[in-house]
Amino acid sequence: MGQGNNWVDFKQIKEKVSMEMLLEHYMLLENLKPSGGNLIGCCPIHKGTNKRQFSVNPEKNAYYCFGDCGGGGNVLDFVSKIEGVTIREAGALIQKWFSLGGGNENGGKEKRAGASATGAKLARQELAREGKRGAGAVVNPPLTFRLKGLATDHGFFSERGLTAETVNYFGLGFCNRGLMRGRVVIPIHNEAGELVAYCGRA
Repeated sequence: MGQGNNWVDFKQIKEKVSMEMLLEHYMLLENLKPSGGNLIGCCPIHKGTNKRQFSVNPEKNAYYCFGDCGGGGNVLDFVSKIEGVTIREAGALIQKWFSLGGGNENGGKEKRAGASATGAKLARQELAREGKRGAGAVVNPPLTFRLKGLATDHGFFSERGLTAETVNYFGLGFCNRGLMRGRVVIPIHNEAGELVAYCGRA
């Protein structure tokens, strides 16, 4: 019996989503430096400070942390660790972020996923061209996800005299998991009111 849209196509994710795409999604790619065919830097999972303890092998599409994490894996493992979710939940997030169609028991969505990947590539190229035309201006596309489970009753807000209405109006919250864990999260919107990024205050 098919599971419809709830089915996560792990094979498709591993074939179509690279570690570099994920690092770009998290805005971490620019923090890593090339070294012998790999990309190295501080570990974004445990927020390490050693600039050589986190390594990404683009050819194998895998990562490894030589620090506190003491392990590594593929794109699914990376999202699972950084978001604090299960492998299946990580797969569902990746499918959503990169417009992958998942699959069904008859494997009928491969063509559509390929078209989505091509469309995403063309969109990135257009954004790059716009950036060049804008004298180096950075254009952030609207996010395809929102951080969930943010605590709005954290002491940080009450200590600064922020009411619950103000916190909710601006979408503020305290994050307990993932990349923003342990930070007050502030959503950033573009001129059209679209959510384009989050910033965090420790």
